[in-house]
Amino acid sequence: SGDPADVIEVEEQTSQGIEVGVTYTASAAFQVYGNASTLSSEIQGGGRPSFYIPEQTANLGFVWGVGSVRIITDARYVGDRFGAVPIPSYTVVDASVRFDLNDNFGFTLKAGNLFDQLYATSNYYDETWLVGKPRTASIAFDFNF
Repeated sequence: SGDPADVIEVEEQTSQGIEVGVTYTASAAFQVYGNASTLSSEIQGGGRPSFYIPEQTANLGFVWGVGSVRIITDARYVGDRFGAVPIPSYTVVDASVRFDLNDNFGFTLKAGNLFDQLYATSNYYDETWLVGKPRTASIAFDFNF
């Protein structure tokens, strides 16, 4: 509304949850890391979950390094999100290879959404989902001076 005298009441939302994260360095060459969370949210009065907030999320990654090369993989999970039109859960896997040529120069080759998972990140209005990135490849160069 363009009328500044209009009052719009917004319902109170609350959430409670827990998140646990861990990093384990098995050796100078290998590391595992991850986190997981569970969340309970609701809109006061209605008792229903807050719109489009996942109740579960999780991430898991590995880093393996040999000399000046590091291989990194990441998997992320986002649980179902509920609203007028529920958005289903998804899992996306990324992978990259990092090359350090010397102390000042390096580059990274990355494959995002390695298995080309079709997923929605959010929605726009009730009937339109915003689709996540398809499989992508990228390269990044780093120069320190």
